Amino acid sequence: MVSAADDGSAETPSHWQDGLICAAMVAVCVLVVHPFAEVPLGDDFSYAKTALEFARTGHLVYNGWAAPGVGWMAAWGAMFIKLFGFSFTLLRFAMLPLAMLTVYFFHQVLVGFGISRRGAALGALTLGISPVFLELTASFMTDIPGLLPLVVCLYMCQRAAASRSDRRAIGWLASAALLNLLGGTVRQTTFLGALVMVPATGLLLRRRRGMVAATVTLLLASLAGVLLVVHWCNRQPYFDVLQFLPGGFIRMLTPVNLLVQAAKPIATLMLFTLPVVVVGVLRWRGVRAGVRLAVVLCGAVALSVWLAERRELSAWLMPWLGYSLESAGAYAVPVWIRWALSVLSVAAAVEWMVMMAAFCKKLWVSRKLWAARASRMDEMQRRAAWMLGPFSVVYALLLVPRGVYGVFDRYLTGLMLGVVVSSLLLYEGSARGEESSPAADSGVPWVCWALLAVFAMYGTAGLHD
Repeated sequence: MVSAADDGSAETPSHWQDGLICAAMVAVCVLVVHPFAEVPLGDDFSYAKTALEFARTGHLVYNGWAAPGVGWMAAWGAMFIKLFGFSFTLLRFAMLPLAMLTVYFFHQVLVGFGISRRGAALGALTLGISPVFLELTASFMTDIPGLLPLVVCLYMCQRAAASRSDRRAIGWLASAALLNLLGGTVRQTTFLGALVMVPATGLLLRRRRGMVAATVTLLLASLAGVLLVVHWCNRQPYFDVLQFLPGGFIRMLTPVNLLVQAAKPIATLMLFTLPVVVVGVLRWRGVRAGVRLAVVLCGAVALSVWLAERRELSAWLMPWLGYSLESAGAYAVPVWIRWALSVLSVAAAVEWMVMMAAFCKKLWVSRKLWAARASRMDEMQRRAAWMLGPFSVVYALLLVPRGVYGVFDRYLTGLMLGVVVSSLLLYEGSARGEESSPAADSGVPWVCWALLAVFAMYGTAGLHD
């Protein structure tokens, strides 16, 4: 296995300037929207009220609407209210620095996994200027404040894996767990960083001195902290206690219902990450490409017909989930364009699953090989699998109880991290060759940039309207 001393992370250029440019692009899109309106958006009236009460009283006061903990987000909003006075516009702009930090650190995460300069920029912008992310940036919602600690936690786990000192690696993991516990006070799913991502990284580094004991200690401490926070929130007046297994869940838990509710989130997730995941489809060549395209077309038609018969196919959203697309005016897009995007999303989903299956097979077959000295790209893929694989699986499983009744597309932002990282790593690993240096730049197809530009224009225009 590649050791910390041989990792070479210290010599890998951080491209921090590129990260700043990607973060600035988010600000540009939001400013173009001109979000000056004294009206709430979505559920942010509830969180704005909590921030206002925190500014007035110094206490977290709930109002019967919010299921997230709100936590430090209320203090963040209260700071701006104390300085400038209350307004919905002010709280929207208070969200902008958090969104920019999220995109910046995600860019650094992509670079840390050895993804090329262009690929890292594409991946960071795919997250930052997607319609769902832009809408959340222009509202005082808990999604981005909940996503930021997860991205920073992932960044710290990378630093732990790259550390040459065992003590420093433990320090990075401890810092990641602590930051994630504080960040999770905003949104409970953020706690998965401390409960899943940090322990998984500890298992990855289990051969280091003291790492197993430190990982167990951090997991137990994190679990205790999470239980205390959840217990405190559930005892507060007017806090909307969210049941893990809602009433009637077992009755709704049928194979057909699960399949329907899984198809729409997967299609939505592939659509939001389409500028990245489409690279797998662009590699199709020859007869195999024709066969795959035919299978995908038949699958898309069958899926559309099946969902339509079950009245699960929205007239304006096709097989995608509602919230951001619906509010951004997706119903105004011509039907043939929406259906073409559906086909492309299904094709991307099929190719991504094929690539992930091949990678998991390789991970299983070559696990003994990785016990020896492996290639740099092998090691980066292995780290990504440990840090994001268990987290993404648990995150998706937690959506199942909510999913049988329907979920919003903004719930999928946490899963976008793993899809973007895995797609770029697998694509660049096959394009550059396993033994090539991850620092080397590889070309990104122009179609990816074109799709990114279209998504940015659509997201910006829809949010403006």
